[in-house]
Amino acid sequence: MLAKRLKLLRRERELRQIDVANHLGVTRQTYSAWEAGINNPRQETLLQLAEFFGTSLTYLLTGELTARKIPLMDQTNTIISEIEVPEEMIGSGSYFAFIAPDDSMSDAGILKGYTVVVKHTQVSDGELAAVYTEQIMIRRVYVLEDKMILLPANPRYKTIEVKGAKILGKVHSCWFRLN
Repeated sequence: MLAKRLKLLRRERELRQIDVANHLGVTRQTYSAWEAGINNPRQETLLQLAEFFGTSLTYLLTGELTARKIPLMDQTNTIISEIEVPEEMIGSGSYFAFIAPDDSMSDAGILKGYTVVVKHTQVSDGELAAVYTEQIMIRRVYVLEDKMILLPANPRYKTIEVKGAKILGKVHSCWFRLN
């Protein structure tokens, strides 16, 4: 049911009804009526809701999850296979995944063996990014004129200063793989 999914998506993101309503340009009462199942949003508003929550229109309307295949890279930035990721989890854009090789980002919640999903997009200073030097690594990135500063989130690892590294994208999500 649409109403339950709207409420679930909002609560998962720790948002208030007024936050979603303001984003959509409607009153809190209007949005509240959608969550209560009293009224339904118009089609164009459903599209805005799907985009806002980073999910598909299909999921909003039916609850069905759809999967999308993205490349799984090895540490040398070579495609080794594909994995399926719920479309609702990643939305639109270009992505890849790889397996975290160590616990250098453990204080950021990325542990050795976790699948890290990366979106090919711009990265701002201080954000978690996939960076390729001689291998793919995740670090907080700071770009200076002639070099990058790559900060681990585990004090047992050293900060790296490097020239010529390539930022592959921004860390979108990660999870533990069972298989």
